[in-house]
Amino acid sequence: MNICQAIQCPYFDDGKSYRCTRYLYSHLCHLQHYKVPLSSNGYYLAASLPPQQIQHLKQENNRFFLEDPKYAKDRIFQDVFPDVFDESHFQVKALEQP
Repeated sequence: MNICQAIQCPYFDDGKSYRCTRYLYSHLCHLQHYKVPLSSNGYYLAASLPPQQIQHLKQENNRFFLEDPKYAKDRIFQDVFPDVFDESHFQVKALEQP
């Protein structure tokens, strides 16, 4: 299962590249620090987890990005320059509440 897609990570591009746009390699993802067995194929994190663990990862991911200065800068930049981001450009998504 693609964990990045399952938790609706704001940096996961499920459109064109189907990969993380935040980290060059998915094994560098901040979610690797949690005590959950996640594997990386270089593009996204994968695992076979029960729904409650996926929900927990989503909460941790949201908490991380709410405190992350880069996420805040990316969202502000998109708000200030919306004409730069059309369907052909990746847009950092807003956090979805679990």
